[in-house]
Amino acid sequence: MAQRIKGQETELVLLLNGQPVDSFTDIKSANVSFAMEIKEQGFLGETANHYDSVFNGVSGDLDMEFSSPDVFKVITALVDKARRRLPGTTVNIKMTFNFPSGRRARVVFPSVEFGEIPLGVGGRADYNTLKLSFKGSSYAVI
Repeated sequence: MAQRIKGQETELVLLLNGQPVDSFTDIKSANVSFAMEIKEQGFLGETANHYDSVFNGVSGDLDMEFSSPDVFKVITALVDKARRRLPGTTVNIKMTFNFPSGRRARVVFPSVEFGEIPLGVGGRADYNTLKLSFKGSSYAVI
């Protein structure tokens, strides 16, 4: 059986206007969903329904800790983008999966948009956390 891939073999980079965001490096986990919708229709004279599917984009979330105050510059850029204060701002997410066989797959999520950005301040001995939830219209495997 082939070796399965682990999180340690997965790289994730957030790109703000094409430049890597260095302050988002302590990502604990990432989840991505490829949104599919099943359409169902029944017709007179037929004994079974017809099915089809529609692709509705992608969504995901990133859970992270942070070690640089620069993270707040990025949050401000995302908020300013949502407020239309920074026209032309784009955010892409790139995930690279490095397989033990030496093969690699890169998945790019272009022009993603973000929802709420919760900032968690735990107890005295806990690390502060940040969560980014995103949605996008497409993806590409390169």
